[in-house]
Amino acid sequence: MATFYINVGAHKTGTTSSVVAMTTLGFIPSPPEKYYLDFEWRRRVALQGDREITIEKISTLIKDYNFFEDSPYNFLDFYKDIAEKFPQAKFILTTREVESWYDSFWRWSRTSIYMGFKNTFPHDVPFAYGHEIVEDEEENKEIAAGIKMRYEKRNQEIIDFFAGTNRLCVIEMEWDSRKKWETLCAFVGSSKIPDVPWPHANFNNQIPAGKI
Repeated sequence: MATFYINVGAHKTGTTSSVVAMTTLGFIPSPPEKYYLDFEWRRRVALQGDREITIEKISTLIKDYNFFEDSPYNFLDFYKDIAEKFPQAKFILTTREVESWYDSFWRWSRTSIYMGFKNTFPHDVPFAYGHEIVEDEEENKEIAAGIKMRYEKRNQEIIDFFAGTNRLCVIEMEWDSRKKWETLCAFVGSSKIPDVPWPHANFNNQIPAGKI
């Protein structure tokens, strides 16, 4: 069975940048529309908590792709189900310092991209983060503390889950480009380290319209 890789880092931790990095190394990422345009898949994941459909989809997608990231692979502890079902799968965890991450997450929540995400799939954000961002600043202070705690707790749970195995690579966005490339290349078995800066990319396309 061929190895494939999944970035299970939270949104706004450089997941889209990891697509560019893995593509640079010759991997074939699954396009985000495979999930975002599949409303049945999305409905079953967030409204029903159905994990089996993601396993089914991965079983099909790995015939054509060998890298996955972002939704729905980084929801909750889906990584456990994926790791159990696919022993050939290896995992990348991109992280950011919590305050930097939340600042980026907050700014994202003010964009049309987020609003398209929220309007298209209103249950997705609370499902992934425990609570959606709200407009009231005072209320958001308490919500923010919970989201930050959940973010850090999940990162540590992932690290603990894969402890003692060779199936997890942690890449901190605060590292310099060279260290990020060296860490990733060692993990995926690439002997040539790209002589280019670590990519910085954002998902700038609107989420397709239409609620489920």
